[in-house]
Amino acid sequence: MDPHDLWDARDGLRRAIRRETEVAAPVVAQAVVQQAVARIETEATQLRPAIAREPAKAGLVQARTTIQLGAYSSQEAARSAWARVSGGAAQAALTGLSPLYEVVEVNGRPLTRLKVSAPADTAVAICRAAQVTDPWCARRA
Repeated sequence: MDPHDLWDARDGLRRAIRRETEVAAPVVAQAVVQQAVARIETEATQLRPAIAREPAKAGLVQARTTIQLGAYSSQEAARSAWARVSGGAAQAALTGLSPLYEVVEVNGRPLTRLKVSAPADTAVAICRAAQVTDPWCARRA
C-alpha cells in the first residue's frame, strides 16, 4: 500500500466510527440518564427521613440543633437503642428524623454517640419524649 491508500483507509475508518458513534450516542445517553434517575430516586428515598417534619415557613430557615440521645459502647448498641427509642414512647417526636452515629474516643475507649438533627424549638420536647433527662441531651437548645 502506498501512503495515499493508507490515508484513504484511515479516512474511511474515521467515517465508519463517526457513523457508529452517531447511532450509538442516543442509546448510551438514554442508559446514562436512566442510571442517574435510578440513583437519584434511591438516594432521595434514603434521605427523606432526614428532611424536617415541618416545612420551613415561607422564606424562613428553621434553626436546627443536634440532640444527643445517648452514648454507647458500639455502633451496634447505638443502632439498637435508636430502634428501641424511635419505636417507643418517643416515636411521634422522632418521626421524620434520622439518627446520626458519631464515633469518638473518651478516656481511651471508643464510644458511639446517638444523635439526631432537629428543629431547635423541638429539642427539649424530643429529649423529654425519649426520656433522656441528662443535661447534655439538649444542651444547645
